[in-house]
Amino acid sequence: DHRDLHIEAHSFPTRRSSDLFPSHDIAQSIADVNMRRIEQEIEDAKRLGDVQQVVAKEKLKLELEIADKIKERKKIEEEIKKTEIEGQLAIREALQKTKIADQQLIGLRKQQEDINKNIITNNKEMIRLNNLAIEAYEKGDASRADALQTAISAIKLQNQEYEKQVKVLVTDSDVQREIINYNKEQVKLYEDQAKPYRDWETDRKRVV
Repeated sequence: DHRDLHIEAHSFPTRRSSDLFPSHDIAQSIADVNMRRIEQEIEDAKRLGDVQQVVAKEKLKLELEIADKIKERKKIEEEIKKTEIEGQLAIREALQKTKIADQQLIGLRKQQEDINKNIITNNKEMIRLNNLAIEAYEKGDASRADALQTAISAIKLQNQEYEKQVKVLVTDSDVQREIINYNKEQVKLYEDQAKPYRDWETDRKRVV
């Protein structure tokens, strides 16, 4: 910020000459002036009845018009090429993000499967321990029955932690799916934007 500097700042931002007078605008202005000059010379030659001069100037005018068309065509081609390159880079980036999100999603699914397997294993173990606790109560072995119930409670707590982890994984999976869908939409958008340029290139090659 120039206010932080202990020097006198310009009251307006400085500019380069290329900013003030773009080379393209200058070239176009010169071309317009030349064209008007030639048109005036043609009119003058017509008034004087100088047919040879009229033909020569008309030929020169046509050459300038052709040169201008070639320059304009080249400019359009450069813009199309630039747009195509930018579109391809954007598509490549979106596809890469989709690939990474797909890999993340596969990893998250694997973690969910592993945790669900652990929950199922714990449920089976709780059933087994519960049956043993019932037998212990029936036999009057209260201390063993209480120990088994304590083990069952610990497994329940573990399952609760597993369920919390599953919820987090589900949320993360939803985020990855959103990333995948968004980037797929981006790819389609870029491809739709590039289609007119590709059609133009196809038509150009067909004409050539």
